[in-house]
Amino acid sequence: MTMTQAGGGQSLYFAYGSNLAFEQMARRCPRSRFVGRARLFGYQFQINERGYANVIKRPDLNLYVDGLCYRLTEADETQLDRAEGVPVAYQKVELEVEFFPASPDFLGRDVTDIIRCGGLPVTPGKQSDDGQGVPAKVMVYLSAEYVSPGRPWDEYIERMELGLQCALRMGISETYVELHVRPWLRTGKGTRGGGGGGGGGGVTNNAWTAALTQVNNNAGGELKNASSSGVSPLFTLPNLP
Repeated sequence: MTMTQAGGGQSLYFAYGSNLAFEQMARRCPRSRFVGRARLFGYQFQINERGYANVIKRPDLNLYVDGLCYRLTEADETQLDRAEGVPVAYQKVELEVEFFPASPDFLGRDVTDIIRCGGLPVTPGKQSDDGQGVPAKVMVYLSAEYVSPGRPWDEYIERMELGLQCALRMGISETYVELHVRPWLRTGKGTRGGGGGGGGGGVTNNAWTAALTQVNNNAGGELKNASSSGVSPLFTLPNLP
């Protein structure tokens, strides 16, 4: 089942885990388009007992999760559901975020095109969260069942790091990353034996290490590498070609 935006039959998807990585989104959702970043208040990032990223609801509205937003076709969303293990590993919910549109150079571009052109910014994007965001309803994949703290699989640490480097270059707060995400990635729990939602379908460590190197090369340098129904948006996405 898809959760579609009003107009165009497309979803606005909020990514906060390994799907922060354009390379992974290009593999899973080749027609996805990057539209900006967002902040989800009243939730907290975690690695759950399955070894993958999750967000859990908290009563403190000062807590938040930062992420990137993609525009997905119905086919992309169906493929992403399969990759994420919906409805067992994750469930799809509609949540409100504060949305910050991407710069004109990146707004609405296919992630495959961004990768192909090596177009990631060389340095981390400058954040401007001083009330300039707009409220938006987005589709979020989360688990209401697997909410116990856990350690990530080793290969997932690598994929998360790839995603964090992309996210930082697209304007996500370095403070958020260092305080709320990377502490969860310091110690892995070994090699995963089989497939499953959020696991990348058997992608090897070497493949993701190569991808991590490539995103650094494309950007011209390295950042710090720590080892369905009719969603009614509160804003309207630009008409993209």
